[in-house]
Parts: sequence; C-alpha cells; structure tokens
Amino acid sequence: MDREIRRRKIVGFSIRKIISAAILLCAAVLLAACADSDTGGDKGGNAYENRTDTPEIRALRPQAGHGDVKAQYSLGLIYDEGRGVAQNYARAARWYRMAAIQGHAPAQFKLGSMSQKGLGVPQDSIAAMGWHRKAAEQGHATAQYNLGSMYHKGAAILQNFALAARWYRQAAEQGDPRAQLELGLLYARGDGVRKDLLEAYKWINLASAMAPLGETRSLSTKARNFLERRMSRPEITKSQRLSRDWMTQRRAKK
Repeated sequence: MDREIRRRKIVGFSIRKIISAAILLCAAVLLAACADSDTGGDKGGNAYENRTDTPEIRALRPQAGHGDVKAQYSLGLIYDEGRGVAQNYARAARWYRMAAIQGHAPAQFKLGSMSQKGLGVPQDSIAAMGWHRKAAEQGHATAQYNLGSMYHKGAAILQNFALAARWYRQAAEQGDPRAQLELGLLYARGDGVRKDLLEAYKWINLASAMAPLGETRSLSTKARNFLERRMSRPEITKSQRLSRDWMTQRRAKK
C-alpha cells in the first residue's frame, strides 16, 4: 500500500511539472503572437514595419514566435539597443518578457532593469525585484548585485543589510567590482555582517584592482586608502594576501 501511494505521488508530481512547463510554453507562444501582430508580423500587420524589418529581425521572428527563448531575447536586444531599427523599449520589453517567463536569466535581468527604470513598462520596484530575484537565483551576477542594492537601499522592501550582504557576496564571488566594493563597505561598518576591517580591505582592494577606469575604481581606491590609515601594517599585509589568494583561486576555476 505504501509503495503504491509513493508511486502515485511521484507520477502526480511528474505530471504537474509537465503541465507547468506546457503552460509556460503556451504563454510564451501567445505573447509572441500578440507581439507579432503589434509590431507587424510576417503575416499581415503593419506593412511599413515589415518593410523596415532588418534581415536579422525577419530571420528571428518565426523562431521567436514558436517559443525559442534565444530568438526572443535577441529580438529584445535589437529593439532595446536600436540595432538597425528605431529604439523601442516597449517592443524590447515584450520580447524580453516572453523569454523571461520561460526562465531565461538574462531576459529576466533585462526586464527587471526596465521595470526599475520605467523603460517600456510602468516603473514598478516590486516587479523589478521579482525579476532580478529570478535571474539572481540562476547565478546572474549583475542581477545579484542589483538585488543586493535594493535590499541595501530599502527599495520596494524594508532595508535589510544582511540580505544585501548575502546577494553582494554572491556577485562579488563572481568578480563584480561594484558588489565587491559594497560588500567591503558593509564589513567596514559592520552592517549586516560582523565588522571586520581585514575582510573589508580584501574586498575593496579586489574592487580597486578589477574595476575598469571610472567611478567604481575611484571610489574603491579612496575607500582602500581610508582603511589603510586605520589598519596596522601587518593587518594590511594579511588583507593583501587574502586578496591575492582569492585571485589565485578564481584563476584556477577558469
């Protein structure tokens, strides 16, 4: 009897998974059909839009209409960046959404960013956090940084330094300089983590080394110099060694 009950539960769970996947795919195809009619699809619609479609768009549209997430994401990028066509955030958001609901992490990140800024969709911090979380949980480093930043600033939710540190750390471990800087600053202040100047220096030093020329590198260098005035030489030496060890381990993983 117990074996039969377990078998039925397993079968039932498998069927539910298949149904859920089918629903997501159907939703993506329906959205693609709507977007195709809105933007002048291959069969009818806006004739002018058809004439101005680039060869790349004409090649991608049928694939995207059949639920191909890579094609949907590529179309989103084309309209988002205005590659060969007029920039159109609304169309970009529609194609990103089709890929995002099928679990495409880069599309989820893009849709989260557009929701955060109100580009092509209504500005909505809650929706932005939801899409960033979906991408972050799949390992998207920039989404992890953005989610950490939202918890850090208290955007859309109550400020939570511990969760900010958690998401910053995941992005920092992937080499995101902004996340490394912010994580280091949390350690320096003891916000959401135990105050630790050695860890603070380690992450800020990494940010200074890995960030391209610009604001993040400048801020990281200033923060590192500030910490050096409050640390002993042995502490600085130990922190620098921690930074080098992290870099060595990162190179070994590649």
